[in-house]
Amino acid sequence: LLEPSRTNLSLYSEALLSYDTFKVFSSEVTKSYTTNTTPEGLNSSVTTILEEEATSNHRCYFNDIENCTIGSTYSFSIFAKSVKGRNIRIADGGKGFEVDTIVDLSDGSVLTNANNNVSVEGFGNGWYRISAFGTNNSIYSTQRLFINSVDGTTLSFAGDTTKGFLLWGAQFEEGSYPTSYIPNHSGGSVSRESEEVQTANVSSLNLIGQNEGTFFLDFEYTAFDPAIKYNWIALESENGEERVLIYKNANSPDLLVYLSANSSMVFVKSIAAIAANTRYKLAFKYSDGDQAIYLNGIQKHTSTHSYTRGSDLSRLKFNESNNPASCRVHQAIVLTSGWDNLDLAVLKGFTDY
Repeated sequence: LLEPSRTNLSLYSEALLSYDTFKVFSSEVTKSYTTNTTPEGLNSSVTTILEEEATSNHRCYFNDIENCTIGSTYSFSIFAKSVKGRNIRIADGGKGFEVDTIVDLSDGSVLTNANNNVSVEGFGNGWYRISAFGTNNSIYSTQRLFINSVDGTTLSFAGDTTKGFLLWGAQFEEGSYPTSYIPNHSGGSVSRESEEVQTANVSSLNLIGQNEGTFFLDFEYTAFDPAIKYNWIALESENGEERVLIYKNANSPDLLVYLSANSSMVFVKSIAAIAANTRYKLAFKYSDGDQAIYLNGIQKHTSTHSYTRGSDLSRLKFNESNNPASCRVHQAIVLTSGWDNLDLAVLKGFTDY
C-alpha cells in the first residue's frame, strides 16, 4: 500500500477525552475510558460511550475540528465497536461536511448513506473503521460531526445504560479518500510523508520475466482533476529505455498501457474510462509477438507486435516522472511468465481470497 502525504488533524486520536472539543450531551450519554483490545490488537484504553436512560438522541460529537479550508475536500474516519448490539450514526452538524450514515456494527453493513460517501472496513474483534469524505462548503473554517448510538435505525429512544459503542483512532485529513491510520498523541497535527518506492536493479535475480512476463496491478484511481497526466507505475530497465507503463491519460479519464523497447514505442493502448474511488485489477501479458490486456477479468486488447529489448527490465517504479500520486495501489505483482487467457481472467479475483 503506497500512500500520499497526509496530516491527521484530529487531536489526541486515541485519547478522545483529552480532546477538549470532543463533547457529549450529558443528558443523553456518558463517556469514560475502558480497557479493550484495540484494532491494533493491543490491550489498551478506548473511549466508551454509553446511553443515559432518557428518551432522546444518544450523542457525542467532535466540535470545531480545526484548520479546514473552505472548498477543500476532507476525509473523516474512526474505529467503532458496538456495546451490546447498538449501531452507530455519523452525521455532520450543519457546517458543510455533508455526511449522514448509519452503520450496523454487527457486520459493518451500511444501513443508510444519504450522500453516498461512506465506506466501512472490518478490523476483527468487532471493530470497524468507518470513513466518509466531503467538501467543506460551509462559511466556517471548522467542522462538527455527531456520533449517535442507534437502536437498529431508530435515533430517538429510551436509553439503556449498559449499551452504546467504543471509539478509537479518529482521523480527519484533507483528501478525497481515507489513508491508513496516522496516530496523533500531540495535541496538534501529525503528518506522514509521501511513500514512494523504486526497487533496486534485480535483473540478475531472475525476478522479472525478460522475454515474457505478466504484470498485475490492483489499484484505485483517486484523483478528481482530469487535466493532469498521471504516470502511476512502470516496470522498466535501469536506463528507462525498456518500459511497461500503466497510467491515466491527460485531460480524460482513460486508462492506458504503454509498451516500449530500445526507447521506441511498441504500442500504447487505451483500455477503458475509469472512475474515481473505484477499484480495478489490470493484468498485462507481454512478450515478443504476443500481448494481451485484461481489466477486471475481461479481455480488452490483444496484439502480436514484435520487438527486441536492448537491456533488461530491472525495477518497479511508482509515481513515475515525479507526478503526484493519483493511484492507491493495493497490490502489484510481476510474474516471470506470460499467462494464457484463462489465467489472466482468473486474476480478476486474485486478491479477493
